[in-house]
Amino acid sequence: MRSSYGLLIRFIDLGLLLLMSFLAVADLSPKIQVALPHGQGDVSGTVSVMRISFDQEHVYIQLEPTGDVVCEGSSLDELTACFQRISPAPEQYLLTPMGNATVQRLVSVLDVCHQEGLSCSVARIQ
Repeated sequence: MRSSYGLLIRFIDLGLLLLMSFLAVADLSPKIQVALPHGQGDVSGTVSVMRISFDQEHVYIQLEPTGDVVCEGSSLDELTACFQRISPAPEQYLLTPMGNATVQRLVSVLDVCHQEGLSCSVARIQ
């Protein structure tokens, strides 16, 4: 009976030793390149992020963080035309579903973004 407890403790020690060695070898720090602003006076000619807010019937492209509407439409073709009119193009578009927007509508807007070669990501729903 006593020898079985000793064997169990050895297996537990071996498991903890393997876990600790894995954690020591693994690279756990994320490596993300983020462009940070250089100061209050640094103003560039490009807008870095624009928000695309949409529901089932309408699509709005807004400036971040002011929320000013740059372009609006009701169809995906109008959204494509809006993308072509916006100059200079932002680095990132943030998709924000509103109200009665369906997942299919979100996927359709994402498809338009990818067809135009734009960088679009979905905002976290709060």
